Amino acid sequence: MRNFEIAFAFNQIADLLEIQGANPFRVRAYRRAALNIEGLADNIETLSQQGGLHDIPGIGSDLASKIDEYLRTGTIEFHEQLKKEVPLGLAKIVEIPSVGPKTAKEIYDRFRIETIEDLEAICKTDKLMGVPGFKQKTVDNILRGIGLYRRRKGNYLLGRAVPLARELCKYLEGCAERVAYAGSLRRMKEIVHDVDILAASKDPAQTIQAFLTMPYVQSVLAQGGTKASVRVQDDLQVDLRVVDPQSWGAAMHY
Repeated sequence: MRNFEIAFAFNQIADLLEIQGANPFRVRAYRRAALNIEGLADNIETLSQQGGLHDIPGIGSDLASKIDEYLRTGTIEFHEQLKKEVPLGLAKIVEIPSVGPKTAKEIYDRFRIETIEDLEAICKTDKLMGVPGFKQKTVDNILRGIGLYRRRKGNYLLGRAVPLARELCKYLEGCAERVAYAGSLRRMKEIVHDVDILAASKDPAQTIQAFLTMPYVQSVLAQGGTKASVRVQDDLQVDLRVVDPQSWGAAMHY
């Protein structure tokens, strides 16, 4: 399933458009589409093949064509063009409380900063005080925002983590007898730090290999005979534990 990948791309397009000062309605259209795609129970590839993309709320002809383009090629030309026009680091800076698209662009245009670390370094000098409209309070708010961003990094809302966990479980169903998400997700904690997946399989090596080679994986953190950890989009860690089918019940209560 490519649901999460497409939702991620649409959210990033919205960030880049917002930095460019695009029409707010257009920005919201991409964010709404991303949210609805994340919440889909169905495989978006299947919906595309059946001509059902327009049944997704917020998906018109333009966004449907971009979804089809991604499913065919693995990229969206419009997204790639935006990334060339707007430094991608700016999209991360906009996530900081007190730093909106206009502020981020103003700082970038003057100082060519592209990372949060660059922004923090500039704030610790007096250079921002020369920017029209910037006061010491503005700088202090940005520094506080950076602190908040770093403290909340690695925390994920339940509503964002569950759709991904479901998608990963469906992906692994073909190489395990049973698959389910566990841990804080199963307990429905409002904030989660990672995703725990439990699989029952008589061939742990096959299940582990399928897990490590999922299209969502950005990096492999650890792997063993019955356990593995990867990092996926949005820097989210996903841990897999494989047990014998006869141990499923006990493992789910672990």
